[in-house]
Amino acid sequence: MTIAIIGAGLGGLTLARILQINSIPVTIYEREPTSSSRNQGGSLDLHGDSGQHALSIAGLTAQFRKLVRPESEGTKIVGKDAQITYADEESGPEGNDRPEIDRGQLRDLLLDSLTPGTVKWGYNLSKCEIVGEKVKLTFTEPAEIFEVDVVVGADGTWSRVRPVLTPTLPEYTGVTFIDIQLSDVDGTNAEIGKLIGPGTLCALDDNKGLMAQRNSGGKARVYIALRVPLSFTQESAIPSLVAEQDYHQIQRLLLSDFADWHPSLQKLITKCDVHESTWALRPIYSFPAEHSWETNGHVTILGDAAHVMCPFAGEGANLAMLDAAELAEAIVKAKGTDLKETFKEFEKKMLERSAIFTVESLQNQNLFISEHGAKAAGDLMKELMARGPPPQ
Repeated sequence: MTIAIIGAGLGGLTLARILQINSIPVTIYEREPTSSSRNQGGSLDLHGDSGQHALSIAGLTAQFRKLVRPESEGTKIVGKDAQITYADEESGPEGNDRPEIDRGQLRDLLLDSLTPGTVKWGYNLSKCEIVGEKVKLTFTEPAEIFEVDVVVGADGTWSRVRPVLTPTLPEYTGVTFIDIQLSDVDGTNAEIGKLIGPGTLCALDDNKGLMAQRNSGGKARVYIALRVPLSFTQESAIPSLVAEQDYHQIQRLLLSDFADWHPSLQKLITKCDVHESTWALRPIYSFPAEHSWETNGHVTILGDAAHVMCPFAGEGANLAMLDAAELAEAIVKAKGTDLKETFKEFEKKMLERSAIFTVESLQNQNLFISEHGAKAAGDLMKELMARGPPPQ
């Protein structure tokens, strides 16, 4: 049985790793030319019952533990006046079930665990189609066509595999992020490091947000959140200013949106790395909570390809890895037999689970990015802390 995975993100890599340690050969096709051709973004917290569980099945827990930053789990929420509405900055190694790790470090950990040559870089899939008992993959770069027995789409929000199963497309949620980066937050920019704290700072109000998170190497990633129409991503001057390398003008544009915010919060923009920041516009999309498709035994999807959601519950990467682990175990258990029932059971469980978090994530986004976001988010966090951890 020949298995192809489309996409070398966390889900696709986790799936490949678990299949390989069970002696099932697999090939990943990734459109990026190299593993380092794109910045992998900020940090994420790996949950014990999902992302960490997947790493345990993959036999990578020990390596993961060497890279985590358990002290970075704390959260602080402030309003535009910099007044705190919620703070929990005392998370640490003891009992920590959600330690932080840079997304790039986690991806490299998974990549390094694979058999050399598993990932075929620079393969841009243009079409996936079922032809008889095979799946035909047509690539434009390079111009090649393959036929395989099984394809798993782990290729994200705009999956090229998903149309084989469903015409459903993600919907814009009304919020767009702009990514920027800060360096040396423990030295030159120590004032900002103190403001952020050991983990994550969320400054929220006026349907906007400045969300800063600690990364390794003394860096911090800031996500500027704006509630704007989708047309903003096409009409904004930011892309052309990036092309012109007029980074200071971008800063001035962004500061105009936060003109009445506390000066300490404005420094998250004025002190950013103007030559290193991506300045990427990232519209936030989500699938409807309830959606499904008719299963077949040759193609399935996981992670954002199957259930993209807002990043306001910390579940996206965790669910992608858990999807991958469960699918890999199901394929191993099937022992080369027809996979239709295997995929049907996997997809049912995956979609039931993701529907819950899709709703939660959108509700959280609408609380955080609201007129009085700091109070709403602070009240939510206090309520969650009062409930205590869920039963095991």
